[in-house]
Amino acid sequence: MVSRIERLPSLPSLYMELNKVLAEEDVSMEQVGGVISKDIAMTGQVLKIVNSAFFGLRREVTTPDEAASYLGADTLKALVLALSVFSQYDTVQVPGFSIEELWRHSMNVATGAKTLARCEKADTTVMNQSFTAGVLHDAGQLVLVTNLPKEYADVVERQKNEGLSNIEAERAVFGTSHIEVGGYLFGLWGLPVPIVEAIGLHHKPSLSTEKRFGALTTVHVADAFLASPGNATVVDELYLQEAGVLDRLPVWQSELATNETKDAA
Repeated sequence: MVSRIERLPSLPSLYMELNKVLAEEDVSMEQVGGVISKDIAMTGQVLKIVNSAFFGLRREVTTPDEAASYLGADTLKALVLALSVFSQYDTVQVPGFSIEELWRHSMNVATGAKTLARCEKADTTVMNQSFTAGVLHDAGQLVLVTNLPKEYADVVERQKNEGLSNIEAERAVFGTSHIEVGGYLFGLWGLPVPIVEAIGLHHKPSLSTEKRFGALTTVHVADAFLASPGNATVVDELYLQEAGVLDRLPVWQSELATNETKDAA
């Protein structure tokens, strides 16, 4: 499938520069903001998202270094990566497919996954991995829609006419789905294994060899409760039981419902 794709997204240079800066000792938020400020378009996009209902900040953020201070450098880095990927595919022309809706869902899952990690008092690494994987978990759809629009139009039609889920329709047309394509792509980019696994297995977490709470857990659950009906993920209760967190599911559902209500407001 990947060999048929002409436009694979490239790893953004701004993201690589942020990685380099964050690897330095005693890096300041001013330095992080300074890297983003070099790209005027990205600065505007980041500030628009940071000041949106997704984050619910109490005051308006006006500079990238303020954004880094409020959200944390790693969350900001994940936003830059996701915005860069989405901007590389800003001309989607498939009836019934909305890139705006995909972005909104991706942000909902990202913030929801990070909320679940925080709810479980997970360490900062798991929270950041949850957000990054959440915001990128469906990016494989962009790759398929943009490169194979006629075939993806068939996917949309099959969903509508045959009552198939998005994953079922993609596999009927392509023999694979956007989750495998996304996992493969971000694996090529060298993103951390927990992030790649959360992207590539968020519909089938039981395929993971490690049954424990992490980014895969948070993204799977957030996607299951926040997805639209046609794209719904069924909660894998066996996986959650093996990971020792099945009893937490009602708490998580309540937490995500509360956040979704805030977003809608």
